[in-house]
This record gives sequence, structure tokens and C-alpha cells, in this order.
Amino acid sequence: MQILKQETPASAGCRTPLVLCPAFRRAAAMVEGTSGFALVEVVIALCVVTAAFVSVFALAYQSMRVVNDMKSELHAALAAESEMERIRAMPRDQFMELSPSMALDLTVLRKGKGEVRILPVNDEPGNEGIRVVSVRIAWVNRNGRAQELAFATLMANRGKERP
Repeated sequence: MQILKQETPASAGCRTPLVLCPAFRRAAAMVEGTSGFALVEVVIALCVVTAAFVSVFALAYQSMRVVNDMKSELHAALAAESEMERIRAMPRDQFMELSPSMALDLTVLRKGKGEVRILPVNDEPGNEGIRVVSVRIAWVNRNGRAQELAFATLMANRGKERP
């Protein structure tokens, strides 16, 4: 169906064909099926949109994994720090009599275990009241890999005078 030329009415007295304007030509071309979306274009657009959604969901999943790993590491750091503070807050007599090794049971972490070690710095004179306190926390992360966090500090018998 071609609608490119149209005759003027007979009352006008002229029998020459009238050429349609460009907008009418485009409309006529659309009617003939030369414009529009092909099935291939629709399939490609769906593939692009699907790839975008998959990448967004993969990013969200990965960020949740990282957040959960950081959460368990934060629990371990808080447990180690609270144990350090508990030892630091003890009276000096009790601090000096602590066992050299103590075990901690951590239910917050998956297969969480902790160990506190209190050892003298060295046997030199004047270092009798100074101890190395180390706290080690071990657990298993979501992937089944063993993780470990360790803190260490020096603590002194605060009331002891040096000679």
C-alpha cells in the first residue's frame, strides 16, 4: 500500500499530483512495516537487562558474605578485648597468682575456642611484676576455614615499688 501521491479534488481545477510532506511519508513507511522492533532486538535487550540483574544480585550476595565474616571477626575481637580488660581490672594480688594458661569457651563463634596466657617477661631483676598477657581466639568461618585472632600486651603489678 503506497500512499505517496494524492490527487487534488476536481473542484480545484488542477489534475497534477500532490506530493505528501516528509512526516506523512514516514507514517506511510511505518504502515508498510519498515520500522519497529525485531525479535532479535528484543532478545538482546532482555539479555542485557538479565546480565544487569544477575550482577546486582551477585554483588549483594558477596557483600552479605563479607558482612558476616566481619561480624564473626568483630565478635572475636570483642571477646579478646573483654578478657584483657577483665584481667587488667583484677587486684594486683590476684593478677600475680593467675594460672599461666586459661581456656575460654566462646559460644558466639562457630567452634570458637580461646586461650589466655600469662607469662613473665624475663628473669632479670626488676622485672618480677611484669607479665606478658596474650589472648588467642580461634574459630571456623562459614566456609570451613580456620580463623585466628591474637592480642598481646604487657601488664605490671601496679603497686610494686622498684628498689
